[in-house]
Amino acid sequence: MKKYGSFMLAFGLVCLMNASSFAHVGVVVFYPQVPDPASITIDGNDDDWGWYDPALALNQPDFFDRASDFVEISDYNFTILNGWSAAPDNKWYGFARFVDDTLKYDSPVLEWWKDDALQITIDADHLGGPILGQNLEEIGNGQRMHVRIFPQTDALLPAGINHFYSQLEFIDSQELLWGMQPGLYDAAWTVLPAGAENLSTGVTYTYEWKAALWDIWGLSEDESVRHQFAADDVIHLGYRPLDADQPGGGRKHSMYINDGSQAQDVDASQMPDFWALASDGAATAVENETWGHIKSSMDQRLK
Repeated sequence: MKKYGSFMLAFGLVCLMNASSFAHVGVVVFYPQVPDPASITIDGNDDDWGWYDPALALNQPDFFDRASDFVEISDYNFTILNGWSAAPDNKWYGFARFVDDTLKYDSPVLEWWKDDALQITIDADHLGGPILGQNLEEIGNGQRMHVRIFPQTDALLPAGINHFYSQLEFIDSQELLWGMQPGLYDAAWTVLPAGAENLSTGVTYTYEWKAALWDIWGLSEDESVRHQFAADDVIHLGYRPLDADQPGGGRKHSMYINDGSQAQDVDASQMPDFWALASDGAATAVENETWGHIKSSMDQRLK
């Protein structure tokens, strides 16, 4: 089962008529509904992801490296899982595992992009636009976040905000951190071998999270519009795994989904589309049912 692909020209033309439903850049990733959200504990382990169809996982070969176009799997390998839940839970779920030859985490909060980290860009309402985070309008439109193991806390990432941080520092608006409090944004991580530290070699680390997403992220929950997940819902979501081995800097790999754009972390219109697939209540849909459902949805929208 193919997890993502590019729409043909006919579908591209439909984009102009129904931008909220079809890809801006032609890259679509399918991701499944979580059958039982209550069964997932956010602890950094994947022992509660056995329901996930491996064919829908994003793996290192599904990404291109903007520096070299090829990364040795023995050097840097990863898998990323995505899921969604309907109301009343109404969350985005994720799990990622990285196998890295050298672990690096010595940069301050604002420079995690220089470390081994995962950058995630989100445009939940799928309307596109700038998301660098240089003003409230950009942050309300879409968010760019980083996650790193061994997070330090300071004025920009206070205790209780887990280890995700968003580009709020550009406008020094700590009020927006309400959206990253536990209950709205829960995350955890693990690392092996135990005792691994900066520049340790042969390391495996994981991230796991569940989060509310926001079509509009304002200064309070009352001023915000929460995204509502449902089958066939399409959001913009961009992943940029970052690998860096040298002390103080020296990012080695910066990867994007195949056929994606390197501008996706500043322009939401350049992000891949993530298409929500319905669950049968026990597991993800099987291949024929899934593709039959997708084809039917497309046919309906082309009429």
